[in-house]
Amino acid sequence: MRLCLTLLVFICISIFFTGDFISAATNEISKINPMIEMIQDKFETNGYLENETAHRVNSPHIFPKVQNLFQLETSFNFSDEFSLYGLTWLKYDAAYELDNYSAEVSREYKTNFKTKDILRELYVEGSISDLSFRLGRQQVIWGEAVGLKITDIINPQDFREFILDDFIDSRIPLWMLKLEYSLGEYEIENLFIPDFEPDRPAETGSEWSIPSSSSYPFKPTSRPDDGFENMEIGLRLSRFLGGWDISSSYFYTWDDSPALHIKEEESEKKVFPEHHRHHTIGFTFNNAFGKWVPQGEFAFNIGKFFKINEADIAEGVTRKNNLFYMTGADYTVNDNLLINGQFIQEIIFNHKEGMVDDEIKNIFSIFFQSNFMNETLKPDLLILYDANNGVFLIRPKTVYDLTDKIKLTLGADIIEGEAKGFIGQFNNNDRIYFETKYSF
Repeated sequence: MRLCLTLLVFICISIFFTGDFISAATNEISKINPMIEMIQDKFETNGYLENETAHRVNSPHIFPKVQNLFQLETSFNFSDEFSLYGLTWLKYDAAYELDNYSAEVSREYKTNFKTKDILRELYVEGSISDLSFRLGRQQVIWGEAVGLKITDIINPQDFREFILDDFIDSRIPLWMLKLEYSLGEYEIENLFIPDFEPDRPAETGSEWSIPSSSSYPFKPTSRPDDGFENMEIGLRLSRFLGGWDISSSYFYTWDDSPALHIKEEESEKKVFPEHHRHHTIGFTFNNAFGKWVPQGEFAFNIGKFFKINEADIAEGVTRKNNLFYMTGADYTVNDNLLINGQFIQEIIFNHKEGMVDDEIKNIFSIFFQSNFMNETLKPDLLILYDANNGVFLIRPKTVYDLTDKIKLTLGADIIEGEAKGFIGQFNNNDRIYFETKYSF
């Protein structure tokens, strides 16, 4: 009996104190909940799941791409002026399980499980008065041209799919500081880039790889170290003047693709790939005249290296200045059709006999963009014509928004002409592709 009374008293005391504890905990949670909700309100998260499958039209009839991509974007707004942004990728391409490629290529391209590839972008950005900054791993977009990059050279490029991948995906993000501020009528942008990354050529053995033109063995590539001593620096000024949106830029950079020097080592000629500094001065303009928007983009490169046939010069390369520019216009036919036309030219000054690149290259392009069914069906067509080599790159594509979250794309990449030149060398790589994208 005494034991039962003791247990009853213990239970009553426990209930009393437990009730106080639960009440206190509930009060504390009720205080925490608004804090959690406040933090949640500062988070923004979105992303997508995407499958891109391509089929090669010409022999061998393979699926060179069965890529699955998960992208997650997250931002946290500390305040109206400061925020943190991150973008991550997880990529897996089943094409490299199908014996289409060598084991070496498969290991390199099947996944992107390296930290720097998973963490695609990560930066903090903010503004103080007229000054805004972005610090971290990011990509910067300069330029006006459609289909080719002229002044859009801040980030190196991944050539895994030649020039066919979307620019937003083919740029390789870099760690940098970007500053933007106003000075009277000018908007000024400064870039400080202590991080060096070279272009990523398509892996040897893949369908877009460029075979070596040298018969000599290659030495390891000499590349600049990361750090302030080898920093790339960019400056861009833009303003409106008489209705024209104009900009000028300067970029002190490293060549993203190395020059292939031929030197003798131990009585044997070898190729010594090396990245070099050069200067790029840029200029862009555009204006709207009713349905017409004329535009232009110019890049003058000082001290770039160009390849010379090995038999014509001892070292296999020569340093020259060149001008790479585009002039063109947009024309809005109606609410459902936009047409863009461009003339693109590259000129190498003091051209030397034996140089692999032509003294003058001419490219024409035309781009049609339309939409139907309340902008849920969006076909477009890009045609690039390499006039020097008589080669066409034809890219039809149709995007259909099945729902607000599901997008379907059907397209093709067709190369017609002789097997020569930058584009024509891949004239056997015609493909059709289908993409399914689910956004959340």
